[in-house]
Amino acid sequence: MRPGVLITGASGFTGYDFVPASLDAGVEVHAGVRANSKISQLQHFNLRYVIPDYIIMCLTVLSRLKETPDLTPFITSKEACKKH
Repeated sequence: MRPGVLITGASGFTGYDFVPASLDAGVEVHAGVRANSKISQLQHFNLRYVIPDYIIMCLTVLSRLKETPDLTPFITSKEACKKH
């Protein structure tokens, strides 16, 4: 079984960059999008779409993006959102 990731805002400016990086790392991608999101730029990827009612975001990962532009640690680490 491949590891999976839910990318919130996958059709947006920041979230979109996680999609190809995750797929390149061999991760199954679940794209979190709003019901009214334009997803045409995502349709060529092999994704599963999720339209959540609520989103709780892990800000630990976002704050570390400034320090590490390489997305690999966030894609492969189950500890990326661990409590500090």
